[in-house]
Amino acid sequence: MYKRMTINQLQETNTWFFKNVHDIFSKQWYTHFQEFMDKMLDESQSHYFFNSWRPLFRIQQNDTEFRLVDEVDKIEIITDADWINQVHNILKNMRLVNKAANENKTIIEWLFQKCMNWDLQFIMDKPFVTYDIETTYTWESLSSQHFEMAYSVSTQDVSKWLQYNYIDRVSMHRYVDYLLEYPWWIIGYNHIWFDNPVIIQNIWYGQTELDILNMKSIDPFLLLHKLLKRRLKLTKVAESLVSMWKTLESWAEWSKLLQDWKETWDEKLLRKVKNYCKNDVRITLGVFLYLLEHKKIHIEWESKEFTLEQMIERWWSKQLQSTEDTETSQSGFFR
Repeated sequence: MYKRMTINQLQETNTWFFKNVHDIFSKQWYTHFQEFMDKMLDESQSHYFFNSWRPLFRIQQNDTEFRLVDEVDKIEIITDADWINQVHNILKNMRLVNKAANENKTIIEWLFQKCMNWDLQFIMDKPFVTYDIETTYTWESLSSQHFEMAYSVSTQDVSKWLQYNYIDRVSMHRYVDYLLEYPWWIIGYNHIWFDNPVIIQNIWYGQTELDILNMKSIDPFLLLHKLLKRRLKLTKVAESLVSMWKTLESWAEWSKLLQDWKETWDEKLLRKVKNYCKNDVRITLGVFLYLLEHKKIHIEWESKEFTLEQMIERWWSKQLQSTEDTETSQSGFFR
């Protein structure tokens, strides 16, 4: 899954796309980018560039189009031969390209800016709240999940937008009641199958309350599952769509930091623990805004488009839920 961008979008956004192209091209003995492309694709319709074992870049072609893929930043361009001259001219002015890239907004900054400018603050005229929880458990099942903390951010009040609220064990019950009474949309990643049932059971509420939360929930995890027939971790989706990453390598590292904090009460450890959860909310919001803005995703040459109405219908899908009941207990670990 990649971000598909135009040349103009790339020139207006802080990415490393053209620098990565330039680094590869400058190592070749060609004076024009067209010669380079012709040689690379002379014997094969696909050519990869690696740094040790890690793929850096890919060039492909079909009958009429070229595809350049930045495997690091997960960006792709699909265009025809006329585009090659534009790329060549850009590569001749890398000083200006790098200067512009450093001054431009990142993809996620563009999305957040559009949200703050009222473009992406509402879904069908309703604001929304985004939240994420962190848990510890004794074995991998929903019933064993122990709520530790959560963060939440809302678009209801523009003056407080991007103000992340911390929820601990003491305030958890009050926050769940807030969500139950919240009249608009609730956004998460895999929260219909994980976060929602976990917070409900941690305060001894039941199926009635869970149904209330789920009927207001919009879940990108289920949308992507439906479109791609795969379960995608938030880390991979965020990397592909908005070039964002988690603050720690794994949940296990977070759990170890949490345990160390409980034993030492070191405030530095607590900040790392809380920042991991807070960043997950920011990532979740970024992914959702990307889908809300573009309403399409790209897999290789193929694009999958969807309307806002279809997005909501997919997220509410009872049929999808019923066909996956046997896997529900594992679904929380795609985070």
